[in-house]
Amino acid sequence: MEPISWSRAEPKTLLPAALAMYAQGKTRSQVLEAIYGVDLPREAVLCQRDFAYEDEGLAVDWRYNPWELMIPPSKGKRAPYPINDYQSNEEVLAYELAPNVLLLGDLGYSAEGVRLGGSMFGYDLDELRAGRTTVVGLLNKSIISRTDRFTVLGPSIADILFETVSSYLAFSEHLARRDNHEDPDPIREQLKRVDALQRELKAPGPAG
Repeated sequence: MEPISWSRAEPKTLLPAALAMYAQGKTRSQVLEAIYGVDLPREAVLCQRDFAYEDEGLAVDWRYNPWELMIPPSKGKRAPYPINDYQSNEEVLAYELAPNVLLLGDLGYSAEGVRLGGSMFGYDLDELRAGRTTVVGLLNKSIISRTDRFTVLGPSIADILFETVSSYLAFSEHLARRDNHEDPDPIREQLKRVDALQRELKAPGPAG
């Protein structure tokens, strides 16, 4: 059997490696642990299921990895697509600056009073290995540069989503009191979905 090789310093090697491991019968958890040195927590699996590929979901730009690596090739499901040069180059720079950081996405919701609006966010892999779901990122910035340093944004994806969407809802409701054209209802629906995520995480059982 030909050995499978990959490097996070070369993002274009990750998807072929993941697909080769799936072809050997490895599970999603085994693939992620092999590539990142740790499996991703249940909340990441739920975000991939509910949000990462929703055209009208949350105002979050979910990044290429790890979401594409979490899709095993199977009949009737969308095949993973290759990473493009821009995405690859950005992951290379992030890996050079902070090898312990796994980029996950960029929050929208930029508005007055929204602390994390417009922030890049990801997991700290060292924290995952310690059993924590700490989220780090670039505060109010979604394009990385060589002078950037990642800081802690919150204890979990679920927490930063709830804080951000609820803060943006408050902003939208404030605008609606002065502008009849402002409609907070879509944001309310988004907050309900984040709340449902939190409630599912508190319930025992697999992610599904």
